[in-house]
Amino acid sequence: MEFTPQVTVHQGSSGGGGLEITAKKTEFVALYSSLLNTFKPLAIPFTVRTLDGNNHNYTIKLQDSQHYCQVKGDEAKSLSGVGISLDGTLLPSGSGSVGFPVLNKKESKHNMRVEFPLIEVVGNEKSCYGTLILIAEIDS
Repeated sequence: MEFTPQVTVHQGSSGGGGLEITAKKTEFVALYSSLLNTFKPLAIPFTVRTLDGNNHNYTIKLQDSQHYCQVKGDEAKSLSGVGISLDGTLLPSGSGSVGFPVLNKKESKHNMRVEFPLIEVVGNEKSCYGTLILIAEIDS
């Protein structure tokens, strides 16, 4: 079983200010461990930098986190229990989340870690996929 998330970096057009999130890789493969009955944790390194080159306080938030598994011939079912952490801190998703504060930086490197719940192997082919939306905003 293979899990192949895709990372796409979208940049806003905010004129002279703003932040940019970059990642060297755009495709990551999580390997399945039959011993653990789940995918091995996935590490996604990325960099946040200010577009104006000045130091800023900013917050990184997990705006959305949706994951699914689908047995061939069946409908996709939501996969709950996926854990997302940023630099070792659990990152809850949703618009109400506080986020991960970064103080007085013009560039910072981060590591997002994705940990999966138990995913049993079934007789039929099963595929799992998901979407993570990460945003960075300058604090006002």
